[in-house]
Amino acid sequence: MASINGKGIRNLKTRITKRGKIAIIIALLLVLAAAVTILLKSKASNAGADGTDMPIETAAVEKMDLVQSLTLSGTVVSGATYSVTSPITEVEIRTVNVHEGDRVRKGDVIAVLDDTQMRAGKKAAQQNLRNTEIRSDMELESAKRNYNNAKEDRDIHAKRNNEEVKRAKADYTKAVNEHSSLVTQHTTALNELNAIRNTINNQPAGTQNPDLQDELEKAEAKVERLTGEVKAAEENKNAAKQNLEKAKQDRADDKLSQSRNVREQKEAVKSAELSAKESVSAPKEELRKAQKDLDECVVVSEIDGVVTSVAVKPGDVYKGDAIAVINDDSSYRVSAKVDQYDISSLADGQEADISVKAADMEDVHGSLIHVAKTPVAASNMDSSSTNAEYQVEAIIDEPNEKLKIGMTAKVVVKVWEKKDCLAVPDNCVQIDENGERYVEVMDDKGNIKQVPVEYGMKTDYYAEISGKGIEEGVNIVVPLADEFDEESEAMY
Repeated sequence: MASINGKGIRNLKTRITKRGKIAIIIALLLVLAAAVTILLKSKASNAGADGTDMPIETAAVEKMDLVQSLTLSGTVVSGATYSVTSPITEVEIRTVNVHEGDRVRKGDVIAVLDDTQMRAGKKAAQQNLRNTEIRSDMELESAKRNYNNAKEDRDIHAKRNNEEVKRAKADYTKAVNEHSSLVTQHTTALNELNAIRNTINNQPAGTQNPDLQDELEKAEAKVERLTGEVKAAEENKNAAKQNLEKAKQDRADDKLSQSRNVREQKEAVKSAELSAKESVSAPKEELRKAQKDLDECVVVSEIDGVVTSVAVKPGDVYKGDAIAVINDDSSYRVSAKVDQYDISSLADGQEADISVKAADMEDVHGSLIHVAKTPVAASNMDSSSTNAEYQVEAIIDEPNEKLKIGMTAKVVVKVWEKKDCLAVPDNCVQIDENGERYVEVMDDKGNIKQVPVEYGMKTDYYAEISGKGIEEGVNIVVPLADEFDEESEAMY
């Protein structure tokens, strides 16, 4: 090797002095090149099994609650809107008591209509009802009198008939007794006659007693007389018996007739009572309607709220349209529109988190109370849009005092939820050439294998999976973005 003497050293120092800047730059470039080489070697040592120089990203299987939500934008509206109207039309509006922006309470008078016709109608209805009630009362009183008279007649006839039966019974008893007495007398006289005859027959022959002949003649006359009287008494007894039977029959017949008459008059009273109720029913309804028409001339608010519009003024002839519109601001809803691709995911009763930035409301609980079955009318849609939109309303459970009608609101609807799912990022699930889903599982040594899986519930980012060996904590390879995009395109 050639040596460097003192002169050479001086020459070298001279060259370094002249070229110092260039030397430093070259040295820095050499250091940078060495650093790049070391970095590339480090990446190579971490390369994937496929030989690429990109690091392998993994995601652990996690147990989580999957929630799919749908976010809607809408506007805060009143919980209820009431159009103030009256069924009374073609009359003049006398007064209007509210202006736009006024706050009213339920029962406050909004407007007063001319009630001249209604007062006249009520007066006529009242008079008609009074006349009908008077006629009905008269008919009812007449029926009651007839009923009372029928009962009195029944009692009088019963008393009279009982007396007739009693008299006939007494006559019959008397006739029976007289007949019995005469029969006894006739028997006695007949016995006396037979005794005289026996005495005469037992006299000696040729002997005659004039006194016995005289007694015989008297006895025969007496028997003959009593025989006639017995016959007459028997006829009188039979006649008295017939009179008694007739009196009893007449009493029974009259009792039946009188009872029937009383019953008919009692039914007539009931009929008159029903008729009275029915006859006043129509006039009462007429009066009720007349009073209602009169009341309708004073138009009141049905709710507490804020008057948002007034459409009439005093002197106008009322045609039946809205006099004013009142919004109930004690409760609020959010009205939003949903396109045809999302509407099938929504239903009445679904929970929602509602946020209104202008009112400092964040994730206030609410729920859907109306999901339209038909799309918004075409006239309300953008003419350039071909996407059908559906009206949706959500109620706000606990609105604050800052909330106002017309504010913009965000509604996040929980479409579905499943708890304790084994899930990974959705892009970890790949599809092979046979259309089967799988994931790549990496063990602790860095070995990778494909594991077939079944899809479950899916959100915008996570997907529920199941399969052999799939459990919490298992590392799943996250495919590179371009590979995932290719597989996603294959899915569709």
